[in-house]
Amino acid sequence: MRFSIPQLLSLILCFTLFYLPRVNIVQASETIYIKADGSVSPSTAPITREGNIYVFTADITNNSIVIEKSNVEIDGAEHTLQGTGVYNGSGFYLENVRGVTIKRVKICKFYWGVQMHLCSNCAILENEISTNSYGITPSWSNNSIIARNKVINNKGGGIYLVNSFDFLVAGNVVTSNDFFGIRLTSSSNCTIVENVVANSKGVWIYMVLSNNNIIYHNNFIEHNAHAFSSRSINVWDNGFPSGGNYWGDYNGTDATRDGIGETWYEIDENNKDRHPLTGMFSRFNTSLDYCINVISNFSIEDFNYFKSNNTIRMNLFNVTADQASGFSRLCIPKILFSPPYTVTFDNGLTEVLNINDTIYDNSAHVWIYLAYAHSTCEVSIQGCSPQAEPFPIWVVYAIVATAGAGAILLVYFTKIKKQPRKSNNHSSVSVSINHAILHDSNISIHHNSQKKTC
Repeated sequence: MRFSIPQLLSLILCFTLFYLPRVNIVQASETIYIKADGSVSPSTAPITREGNIYVFTADITNNSIVIEKSNVEIDGAEHTLQGTGVYNGSGFYLENVRGVTIKRVKICKFYWGVQMHLCSNCAILENEISTNSYGITPSWSNNSIIARNKVINNKGGGIYLVNSFDFLVAGNVVTSNDFFGIRLTSSSNCTIVENVVANSKGVWIYMVLSNNNIIYHNNFIEHNAHAFSSRSINVWDNGFPSGGNYWGDYNGTDATRDGIGETWYEIDENNKDRHPLTGMFSRFNTSLDYCINVISNFSIEDFNYFKSNNTIRMNLFNVTADQASGFSRLCIPKILFSPPYTVTFDNGLTEVLNINDTIYDNSAHVWIYLAYAHSTCEVSIQGCSPQAEPFPIWVVYAIVATAGAGAILLVYFTKIKKQPRKSNNHSSVSVSINHAILHDSNISIHHNSQKKTC
């Protein structure tokens, strides 16, 4: 019997969907436990403890680590956790714990690099996870973060969420994993943002029975496979002008010169990136903790923000040898500096082909587009003094509401004061009723000879 390509993909999907999540845990030759009481077993393991923070003091080989305690931080301090091979055990295994952070560990040669089951409020941060079968695999878990990890050269796949929800998958480099980069099966309400996914095999991103996820500002590059979606409906962009994702096989044009293609990138009939990026997405932090987002078809190096003269400088390099022109689109917070902008290339020696500083302005940010004809150049963008941060509108509402309530109470108690008193008993009843009303409004009134305040 012959099978078509879609049928073969369906067979593979069925196998992986029902088999992989049920793989039994086979521990490496020895296991280190961080027990529910906080102790480390065996005590000879090269891990120090200070409160709820555990730090590696040396590389750990031929061992898995099982975490049984909630609300702990595991800091690998750039040390290695190495197993005995890609078909054995988990580097870290977490089950039914919450508030666990694993960071700065080099995890290699396990079946699962990090496996989470029935976990919540956990964070997997700044690890290097390579040469395993699978990199990071949460199952039946929620409200957690997978961020700023390098997930590379794993035999099966990179990041694999199964029956999980409310995850943030952000800022990871997921490259050269054989079967898939990022995959969601029966998972929902996740945000997948600002990842670089560059697989030489498999597919960039794989969605199965997963809905209500949002995927944007990711760079899917360097190979010909595309996104795969089965019985899933998700959002693949963040609207205009923020945009969607950069797709290495997108062939649309940008006639409007705003860094976003005119035609949609289609995954299937229910999943479309309506605002595909025509250059790769980058985010740069400034000294003031505000970020500048850049979309460019050139490589960006030495990005700097100078508060002293309200200037951005960055060096641009062509991606391929035959690339002689390019563009960059920047989203600049006005709290850093405001328009109008003065743009120069190579201190004025290189011609600016096009400047579009009217793409969009939402009062807090402004988007500008630059085009240039050169294989390398230094760009300088200088603006005016920073725009003052807008006064929070809720503060205005609170002031108005408080003033209004005060005026009403003043009129109300003035009228009460003018009413004739018939007897002392009636006066006592009236006061007790007024106190009950004011107590419900969380306002304290001092009666009789004391001055009234509100």
